[in-house]
Amino acid sequence: MGGAVRDILLGRPVKDFDFVIEGLVRPVGKKLADLLHGKYYVLDDERDMVRVIFSPGTRNFHCIDLAQINGATIEEDLFGRDFTINAIAIDFMEKNSIIDPMGGANDLKEKRLRMCNLESLNNDPLRGMRSIRMAIELELEMDPPLINALHELSSQLDKSSMERYRDELFKILSVGKPNISVQLLDKYRFLDHLFAEKKQLELPVLAEQLRKTEMLLKTVAAPFDEAQSSNLIAGLTVLKLGKYRDALTKFYEKDDSNLQERKAIVFYTLIASQFGQASTAEKRLDQNSRRLVLSTALISLGKKRCLVPGVDYLAKAENLANFDMYKFLENMKAAGIDGILLSLAVDPAIDSPAFEPSFLAKNWINVRC
Repeated sequence: MGGAVRDILLGRPVKDFDFVIEGLVRPVGKKLADLLHGKYYVLDDERDMVRVIFSPGTRNFHCIDLAQINGATIEEDLFGRDFTINAIAIDFMEKNSIIDPMGGANDLKEKRLRMCNLESLNNDPLRGMRSIRMAIELELEMDPPLINALHELSSQLDKSSMERYRDELFKILSVGKPNISVQLLDKYRFLDHLFAEKKQLELPVLAEQLRKTEMLLKTVAAPFDEAQSSNLIAGLTVLKLGKYRDALTKFYEKDDSNLQERKAIVFYTLIASQFGQASTAEKRLDQNSRRLVLSTALISLGKKRCLVPGVDYLAKAENLANFDMYKFLENMKAAGIDGILLSLAVDPAIDSPAFEPSFLAKNWINVRC
């Protein structure tokens, strides 16, 4: 049920499956984990929800969540969910019949994002961030009640844990379009809650830097695209990188953890280093990362990114031999590559006429959200 059914209807690959069952959940979860040779753990002790992960630690991992039915009927359970497109179920006991009491399939067809009920966001404020991710990822238009609820949500944000907001933030950044994401997160006051400090950069400047970062990633670390490479700047970049482009693509496809994708962490580094009163980007990033309860390893890696010298320094340094670059990357490791890319993105001397016009992003936000 939920997002898995939605993705099946869209013809998208499914990684996460949600099942509701009658009766005891934990014995079923343990048995399923044994059969799939997966990992089992309790997701929510109070609500008796468990998770089974198989093929963990690989990009082919799958996740199965099991929970008791919430309510007397499956329809009642679906009514309490977040959005209608996630409130569709398949009844495996009744010839795989579709259960769609709120018209989620039609909303999906019409590219519309609606709450299941008017208290949906108040019941779980994290759903507000999730609505931003879904609107961007699936190119959906939020309906007026959802937009109104988002505007009124800021006083309720303390109801959800910072760890949950952190994980949702990385999911949003993993979708792409980080420039649009940061503007929507600001529009509905989520950035104020996540970082609780003033911005060092004006939002349009930060959004532009995020857009340039994403386009640089698409240029230097993505499969060959003939249309993109027909542009002079992008084409010269691809030609110059040559065989190293495949290595960079693999590097940015690698996960730093099971939860955060590397590209999302790069976007996060740029955002989190711009919020706070601290005097340096490194200190601001450290404070924000601790607030969001990031792992020690990710905090350390992020701080290293901020210490990477600007690309202009590396380009102009006299007698910068291959050995010097080797020592630099050996010392900075993965953070060195990320740091060089970020220094390119924030360099005001580097213009990007090949990138899509910013006004498209602005219009998308105003029309759909």
